[in-house]
Order: sequence, then structure tokens, then C-alpha cells
Amino acid sequence: MSSNELNINQKLVSIPTRNQEFTSTQALTSYSEQMDVAAFSVFNEAEELPEMYVYATGVDKLNIEFSNINSSAKFKLKTSDSVIGEPVSITKKAYTIKYDYKTPITITLYNTSYSSKKRN
Repeated sequence: MSSNELNINQKLVSIPTRNQEFTSTQALTSYSEQMDVAAFSVFNEAEELPEMYVYATGVDKLNIEFSNINSSAKFKLKTSDSVIGEPVSITKKAYTIKYDYKTPITITLYNTSYSSKKRN
């Protein structure tokens, strides 16, 4: 049975030809250049997390303070039942949240390389 008998319409695609032949030296040079770039980008992403300090600032407020601003790091709040809001990028040194001091809460600080948790 041929493809015409199955009503298949095939369009042939031309295969491009190579413009330049690579020698093993050129391929190795190209590979090492790619590795330098990859290693550099991994080095930049492996930033350590800032220190996190959590303390009361009123009868119904809690402060979350960071040792430095790091927009590649985020924090999220979670109770035993659910996540409270979306993860927040650390773009300022301190955040104040409303808190009832009865509900157990977990604050998770993380980036692509590290994670840290504090429980109140």
C-alpha cells in the first residue's frame, strides 16, 4: 500500500547544506566558550539568602526584616492549612503583616539554590 492510497499528501522539505566544515579544534573552542558562559551564569544564580529576623511590632502585627535586599530571593507565608498570598520578592528590608499570634505560621525564604524556614 502506498501513501497515495491512504490519501496522505506529503510535501518534501529540502535539507539545508552546511556552510562551514568544523575541525575538532573549532568544535572544542566553541564548546569551551559555551561552558564559560554556563559556569558564569550558575555562579551568579547561587547567591546566598539574606538573614531573616521576625519580631512583634504591635498587638496584631509582625515584622519580617532582612539583612539585605535581594530581588532574586523570595519569601512566602504558610499556615498549617494554606499558603497566605503569593510569594514576595525581597525588594525592601522590612515587611509588616497582620498576625493574630494564635495561628502557627511558617515563613519560607528561598531562591534557586537555597531555602530557609522560620516558625512562629
